Amino acid sequence: MIVKGMSEWDRARAALKHGNNVLLRSDKPALGKSMLGDWLKAETGLPLYALAVAAEAPVQEYRGWQSIHDASKFNYGPAVQAYCKNPGVLQLDEFDNIVGSGDVEMFFRLLADRREFILPNGERVAPASGFRFFATTNASWDHFSEPLLSRFPIRVEVTQPNPAAIAALPASLRKLACGSNSAAEVDLRQLFELVRMREQGVSDDESLVIVFGERAQQIADAITIGGEEINEASNDASIDESSDEL
Repeated sequence: MIVKGMSEWDRARAALKHGNNVLLRSDKPALGKSMLGDWLKAETGLPLYALAVAAEAPVQEYRGWQSIHDASKFNYGPAVQAYCKNPGVLQLDEFDNIVGSGDVEMFFRLLADRREFILPNGERVAPASGFRFFATTNASWDHFSEPLLSRFPIRVEVTQPNPAAIAALPASLRKLACGSNSAAEVDLRQLFELVRMREQGVSDDESLVIVFGERAQQIADAITIGGEEINEASNDASIDESSDEL
């Protein structure tokens, strides 16, 4: 029997907890996809290696590099650390940047296939049992080559903000974060920055203008609909230090 009633974010968490090689996408940025790395770290107790894939970055940034002072020493990169040296969760954000990157794309295909391979220093490495791999993107599925996309048997699409991110906001900002006011559309990063400024003592008016510019009054009006005020006690929901990693 097919399980019904599972939300897109419930499916994403279940996929990361029980599956492997998960590709998580959304059309919009800043929905809270990257926060799942910290959630998975807490859920499994595994170390987290979270990286943003940079366009045209060399494979050495992920795999590691030979020491220029000692040819016998190899500095293991975060991907190899997660793969076998101190096995854990490898999270790659902005994964679409990997397309067309030659050696980098081939390297991550090897990791996804859980193959043994040889490092430049001649060392053979194989995946440890704790290795987990997931990536996030805002690109369409057809942006990826079929050989690369096929390495991710679990592909999850989210369209709404992460409920955990919304819950971490003060109550006065949650409706805005849910997109209930289409005329005052914001993203989660902007709202967390607004909260951070307020916690540092920046006034309501100034923080709104800094974050939203000419839209400040429009956003303020949206926040105060229903008599809610922006300066509602921020301890309504505790904000974890990792909440700005969206």
